[in-house]
Amino acid sequence: MDRVAGRLPVHKDLAACAIVYKALGEQGRAEELLQTAEDYCMSGEEQIALAEAKFKVLGDKAAAVGAYEKALKETSNLDPLIDLAKNVMSVNRPTMRLRKRLLEKASRKFHRAGGVQQAAAASAEHLTGQGLRRGNFQQGS
Repeated sequence: MDRVAGRLPVHKDLAACAIVYKALGEQGRAEELLQTAEDYCMSGEEQIALAEAKFKVLGDKAAAVGAYEKALKETSNLDPLIDLAKNVMSVNRPTMRLRKRLLEKASRKFHRAGGVQQAAAASAEHLTGQGLRRGNFQQGS
Protein backbone atom coordinates (compact mmCIF):
# COMPACT_ATOMS: atom_id res chain seq x y z
CA MET A 1 0.00 0.00 0.00
CA ASP A 2 2.88 2.37 0.77
CA ARG A 3 4.31 1.88 -2.74
CA VAL A 4 0.95 2.67 -4.29
CA ALA A 5 0.38 5.77 -2.16
CA GLY A 6 3.91 7.01 -2.85
CA ARG A 7 3.40 6.96 -6.60
CA LEU A 8 -0.01 8.60 -6.83
CA PRO A 9 0.05 11.92 -8.67
CA VAL A 10 -3.72 12.44 -8.38
CA HIS A 11 -4.84 13.79 -5.05
CA LYS A 12 -8.26 12.19 -5.16
CA ASP A 13 -6.46 8.84 -5.24
CA LEU A 14 -4.51 9.81 -2.12
CA ALA A 15 -7.83 10.45 -0.39
CA ALA A 16 -9.00 6.97 -1.45
CA CYS A 17 -5.78 5.45 -0.08
CA ALA A 18 -6.40 7.27 3.21
CA ILE A 19 -9.75 5.48 3.46
CA VAL A 20 -8.00 2.14 2.86
CA TYR A 21 -5.41 2.86 5.55
CA LYS A 22 -8.21 3.71 7.97
CA ALA A 23 -9.87 0.37 7.18
CA LEU A 24 -6.53 -1.35 7.83
CA GLY A 25 -6.37 0.29 11.25
CA GLU A 26 -3.53 2.67 10.38
CA GLN A 27 -5.15 5.95 11.41
CA GLY A 28 -1.88 7.93 11.51
CA ARG A 29 -0.94 7.02 7.95
CA ALA A 30 -4.51 7.70 6.82
CA GLU A 31 -4.42 11.19 8.32
CA GLU A 32 -1.00 11.87 6.79
CA LEU A 33 -2.24 11.00 3.29
CA LEU A 34 -5.42 12.98 3.85
CA GLN A 35 -3.36 16.06 4.74
CA THR A 36 -1.23 15.65 1.61
CA ALA A 37 -4.36 15.32 -0.52
CA GLU A 38 -5.83 18.43 1.08
CA ASP A 39 -2.64 20.47 0.57
CA TYR A 40 -2.75 19.92 -3.18
CA CYS A 41 -6.47 19.55 -3.88
CA MET A 42 -7.70 21.94 -6.56
CA SER A 43 -10.45 20.55 -8.78
CA GLY A 44 -14.04 19.95 -7.81
CA GLU A 45 -13.58 16.23 -8.36
CA GLU A 46 -10.60 16.19 -6.00
CA GLN A 47 -12.57 18.16 -3.40
CA ILE A 48 -15.38 15.58 -3.57
CA ALA A 49 -12.91 12.76 -2.91
CA LEU A 50 -11.35 14.77 -0.09
CA ALA A 51 -14.75 15.41 1.52
CA GLU A 52 -15.63 11.73 1.43
CA ALA A 53 -12.27 10.83 2.97
CA LYS A 54 -12.58 13.47 5.69
CA PHE A 55 -15.92 12.04 6.68
CA LYS A 56 -14.78 8.41 6.56
CA VAL A 57 -11.27 8.81 8.00
CA LEU A 58 -11.80 11.60 10.52
CA GLY A 59 -15.54 11.35 11.10
CA ASP A 60 -15.54 15.12 10.70
CA LYS A 61 -18.81 16.24 9.15
CA ALA A 62 -17.92 19.95 9.27
CA ALA A 63 -14.64 19.37 7.41
CA ALA A 64 -16.44 17.22 4.84
CA VAL A 65 -19.08 19.89 4.28
CA GLY A 66 -16.33 22.51 3.86
CA ALA A 67 -14.70 20.41 1.14
CA TYR A 68 -18.09 19.86 -0.51
CA GLU A 69 -18.62 23.63 -0.56
CA LYS A 70 -15.26 24.09 -2.31
CA ALA A 71 -16.27 21.38 -4.78
CA LEU A 72 -19.52 23.21 -5.46
CA LYS A 73 -17.57 26.35 -6.39
CA GLU A 74 -15.43 24.34 -8.83
CA THR A 75 -18.28 22.35 -10.42
CA SER A 76 -20.38 23.84 -13.17
CA ASN A 77 -21.65 21.04 -15.44
CA LEU A 78 -24.86 19.20 -14.66
CA ASP A 79 -23.57 15.61 -14.52
CA PRO A 80 -20.81 16.44 -12.01
CA LEU A 81 -23.34 18.48 -10.00
CA ILE A 82 -25.61 15.43 -9.78
CA ASP A 83 -22.64 13.31 -8.69
CA LEU A 84 -21.79 15.97 -6.13
CA ALA A 85 -25.36 15.88 -4.82
CA LYS A 86 -25.14 12.11 -4.37
CA ASN A 87 -21.91 12.49 -2.43
CA VAL A 88 -23.29 15.30 -0.28
CA MET A 89 -26.24 13.16 0.68
CA SER A 90 -23.87 10.43 1.87
CA VAL A 91 -22.81 12.71 4.71
CA ASN A 92 -25.26 12.18 7.54
CA ARG A 93 -27.66 15.11 7.42
CA PRO A 94 -25.67 17.69 5.49
CA THR A 95 -26.54 21.28 6.21
CA MET A 96 -29.65 22.74 4.62
CA ARG A 97 -27.57 25.70 3.43
CA LEU A 98 -25.28 23.43 1.41
CA ARG A 99 -28.22 21.42 0.05
CA LYS A 100 -29.97 24.63 -1.00
CA ARG A 101 -26.88 26.06 -2.73
CA LEU A 102 -26.29 22.78 -4.54
CA LEU A 103 -29.89 22.53 -5.73
CA GLU A 104 -29.97 26.17 -6.83
CA LYS A 105 -26.83 25.73 -8.91
CA ALA A 106 -28.09 22.48 -10.42
CA SER A 107 -31.47 24.00 -11.25
CA ARG A 108 -29.74 26.68 -13.34
CA LYS A 109 -28.27 23.87 -15.45
CA PHE A 110 -31.57 22.10 -16.12
CA HIS A 111 -32.07 23.82 -19.46
CA ARG A 112 -30.49 20.74 -20.96
CA ALA A 113 -33.01 18.09 -21.99
CA GLY A 114 -33.30 15.35 -19.43
CA GLY A 115 -31.76 17.39 -16.63
CA VAL A 116 -34.83 17.24 -14.43
CA GLN A 117 -35.20 13.51 -15.02
CA GLN A 118 -31.54 12.95 -14.07
CA ALA A 119 -31.92 14.90 -10.84
CA ALA A 120 -35.15 13.11 -9.98
CA ALA A 121 -33.55 9.73 -10.66
CA ALA A 122 -30.56 10.61 -8.48
CA SER A 123 -32.87 11.74 -5.66
CA ALA A 124 -35.02 8.65 -5.95
CA GLU A 125 -31.93 6.43 -5.91
CA HIS A 126 -30.70 8.10 -2.75
CA LEU A 127 -34.06 7.93 -1.01
CA THR A 128 -34.56 4.31 -1.96
CA GLY A 129 -31.11 3.41 -0.66
CA GLN A 130 -31.53 5.37 2.58
CA GLY A 131 -35.19 4.75 3.24
CA LEU A 132 -37.64 7.52 3.95
CA ARG A 133 -36.65 8.00 7.57
CA ARG A 134 -37.67 11.22 9.21
CA GLY A 135 -34.08 11.91 10.28
CA ASN A 136 -32.92 12.15 6.66
CA PHE A 137 -34.87 15.35 6.28
CA GLN A 138 -33.98 16.98 9.58
CA GLN A 139 -32.82 20.52 9.00
CA GLY A 140 -29.11 20.99 9.54
CA SER A 141 -27.30 24.06 10.70
